Amino acid sequence: MADYKAIVTGGAKGIGHAITSALLKAGGKVCFLDVSVSEGEKAQKSFDEKYGSGKAVFLKCDVSKKDELRDVFHRAKTQMGGLNVVCNNAGVAFYEDEGTHSDEIISINLGGIINGSMLALELMGRGYGGNGGVIINMSSVAGVKKSLVVPIYSATKAGVVHYSRCIAQSSSQDHGVRVNCVCPVAVYTDMVARLLNNTWDGTFKPPQELADYLPKTHEAAREMYSK
Repeated sequence: MADYKAIVTGGAKGIGHAITSALLKAGGKVCFLDVSVSEGEKAQKSFDEKYGSGKAVFLKCDVSKKDELRDVFHRAKTQMGGLNVVCNNAGVAFYEDEGTHSDEIISINLGGIINGSMLALELMGRGYGGNGGVIINMSSVAGVKKSLVVPIYSATKAGVVHYSRCIAQSSSQDHGVRVNCVCPVAVYTDMVARLLNNTWDGTFKPPQELADYLPKTHEAAREMYSK
């Protein structure tokens, strides 16, 4: 792990922050990307204090913008002097009115991962002059099981699973790049906290089957979703 040079998208908060922390703790170097400058700078300060300056580098990036993503990936590889891990983690969900945000959800959750994976192959693949590496694409349990509330989000996550399976068949043989796809269950992140807040204040009204299952306080949510 100490030799790992990684890009993590959506790395300023939630699961992406945890992945970045794990890589840094193991001695790797990480360029973590996020669209929020304030959250990225806050995470940068935290990582510097815990792991030392220069181990983690924040780069602002909107993964839905293909040209911007390409530029930042190339900058990250140059800055670290190499690249052998890409974790395509950035994602969004809108519980209140998913339909009005469909383009954004699709372009970030699916487009960002597809474009990030293609760039990863281009920058790490032996067929392109690289040394191989690992791609980790973040899906969700919603991508493999029926969702009660977020069909568009779930469709993008199902797309991530299928896309990852498809490119995994050839990328290892042709480029020396292993492809993994992770489908986590609910984790207590800002995304889940927003779902709970919107449910409790009546902004979002989920089906009763889901409402009955949701924890009634943030303390209970932390306990439930940390197991």
